[in-house]
Amino acid sequence: MLKPERREVVIRLLQEAIDIDDAARELGVTRKAIQDLKRRYLRSKLPKINGAVAAPVDEPVSIRRDSWGVAHIEAASLADGYAALGYAMAQDRLWQLDHMRRLAHGRLAEVLGARYLRQDRLHRTIGLTASARAAVAAMSTEVGMVLSGMARGINAGMAAARDRLPLEFDLLEYEPEAWTPIDSVVIWKWRWWMLTGRLDVLAQREAIKRYLPAELVDVFLAVEAGQEIIVPAEEAATVGGFDTGEGSNNWVVGGSLSAKGRPILATDPHNGVELSRQWYQAQLTLPGMDAIGAFFLGTPGIYLGHTRRTAWGVTNHTASARDLYVETVSAEQPDLYREGGDWQVFEVEAQNIPVRGAADDVLEIRRTVRGPVMNEFV
Repeated sequence: MLKPERREVVIRLLQEAIDIDDAARELGVTRKAIQDLKRRYLRSKLPKINGAVAAPVDEPVSIRRDSWGVAHIEAASLADGYAALGYAMAQDRLWQLDHMRRLAHGRLAEVLGARYLRQDRLHRTIGLTASARAAVAAMSTEVGMVLSGMARGINAGMAAARDRLPLEFDLLEYEPEAWTPIDSVVIWKWRWWMLTGRLDVLAQREAIKRYLPAELVDVFLAVEAGQEIIVPAEEAATVGGFDTGEGSNNWVVGGSLSAKGRPILATDPHNGVELSRQWYQAQLTLPGMDAIGAFFLGTPGIYLGHTRRTAWGVTNHTASARDLYVETVSAEQPDLYREGGDWQVFEVEAQNIPVRGAADDVLEIRRTVRGPVMNEFV
């Protein structure tokens, strides 16, 4: 470990608060010595992946790393296996875990500043956290065992890294809070919203119906061909609009057509390259379970993967999991909206949002019996 004064200078250098010459002068060393200090600091952040550690498990658990760093976990029970998975996730991706849950809870502006405020306001308004709390309150015993085991493992990994937290925590000058099952569920809720929320699509559809000539509405809204055939980009689709060759897809090549005589499964989880941080590869070998694949970070399910006999994947097909309504607000009393033949008072909730480097923001959420008012985001 670096001495505190040297560590503080290296952090300021990485924050770009000072340059390498400033750092060298401040410590009275050469530029090369500063580079060496930076390397030592970064190496100190690497997790311990060899040897034995104390962990919140009932029986010994094995976490083996292959040449790519993928964790292969063997445990004697479901709870212990997921505790080990949480521990490995925390070893490898602790700051990304914290980033993902802050994103879903609407707490990114607290550590990253006003640039993330609109996103925080959206996720708070749609109520991802409240929805996650309700789901956790209603979950089965088995689901509770899995999520609690994962939370114990993440927290144990966090505690083990307390003196070498990922450098993002040093650069942003904060420490992570304890993980709970609600955090895992809210991340999954955000995943659903990210793929199917699309309020702008609903608003655009309504605008098209209002403002386009009737003969153009159906043509404009026919955006996807109802076929199972992949149409090359240079050819026109036989139905619907022109197909660019982009979009969600899953496909399989039979063994008779592959070079090695084995079937090939390709799956498109509908994520941009910038969202690769969402995935965590691992293998779980437990009583009654032996599977490997990509977990959605912070959650317990193998989203894309295989056993020794079966492979699976998933893609996105937008299902209408949300609706937009046009509410009638009283011109005389704007705190009232029409419900049937009567007027009802909007439910109002105020939330305080801390913003790094700025004053706190106050979000006022108005709700009807159908849900929150979304004018700000449409």
